[in-house]
Amino acid sequence: KEWPVHDWPPELAGHPWGPSVPLEEIEDYKQVDGSILLLVHATGLQAVATEIHFKNWSKELKSFMNGKKTEDYLLRDRHGSNIPWLDGIERIEPPAADNFPLVILHRQE
Repeated sequence: KEWPVHDWPPELAGHPWGPSVPLEEIEDYKQVDGSILLLVHATGLQAVATEIHFKNWSKELKSFMNGKKTEDYLLRDRHGSNIPWLDGIERIEPPAADNFPLVILHRQE
């Protein structure tokens, strides 16, 4: 069986969340020694490309994105919320100071 988990929110880190197997079904997955093998596929993860800090954030963002395509990058604030790119270029709405540092993630398919 396969149970995909998508978009696990950062605020739920360390908490049980996502798919589970009913207790009565666990027996079907046990090996002879009583253990259970799990195979975890980490797909769609993003690597942190850079952090953007409050001071000079606009210049840092423009400098980093120079020559790069916005569709290849995700931008998130320090709370894990996505920040949308404006019109497909390296511009964003000015974020509040308490949302810094911003993190730019490189999309990996």
